[in-house]
Amino acid sequence: MKFTPTDVRWARLTWEAIFPHDDEAELVGMAHLDVDNFLDDLAAHTPWRAVLALKIAFLVCMVSPLLTLGRFATLASLPHELREKALYKLLYHPNYFLRQLVAVLKGAGALLYAAHPANRARITATPRPLLQLVRSPSKIP
Repeated sequence: MKFTPTDVRWARLTWEAIFPHDDEAELVGMAHLDVDNFLDDLAAHTPWRAVLALKIAFLVCMVSPLLTLGRFATLASLPHELREKALYKLLYHPNYFLRQLVAVLKGAGALLYAAHPANRARITATPRPLLQLVRSPSKIP
């Protein structure tokens, strides 16, 4: 089972809301990644049931404004901030099934997101110290 152009468009919209570009954190957003080839590769190496589950998850995310914001709109028709809000509310929806659909999409998108060299370098970088010691550790009582 393959992803259709509509599926790819929905995936891109959903993942751009989940994985935005962030210059300050030095992270490349999903808008700059090759979603098309990733989904083609995923469909070629994944059982059809998993591909179908992702398609259903993208569909539910596209109509999530109706479920979470009470707006008769699709995710595509909303500005970026409201897309994030709709998906965030869906992630914390009382219905377990709906929460897990977003979690599955985050997991699948993270495979592409973390594969980008700049993101991988930032994710695996040594954490910056939260507190810089003024004195040497040997002189602290």
